[in-house]
Amino acid sequence: MRLVSSDNIRKVCNNNYEAVLIAAQYARKINAERLNEAQYEDADEESQTNYKYKVTTQALYDLVDGKIKVAKSD
Repeated sequence: MRLVSSDNIRKVCNNNYEAVLIAAQYARKINAERLNEAQYEDADEESQTNYKYKVTTQALYDLVDGKIKVAKSD
């Protein structure tokens, strides 16, 4: 597991509070996609999809990696 530092977050967002709000909103989107995906899986199968990271961790990684578009205000 990698470490997401405040310096990495400040490169993308103006402050940590803004980053938390953006990551939380994106995490809700990821969670909805995962729940939708699980809904369409065959009910007879007992295998569940294992994801590498939790939704909040994935959201922070995507934010720092630049996969989420953030409009920076000067």
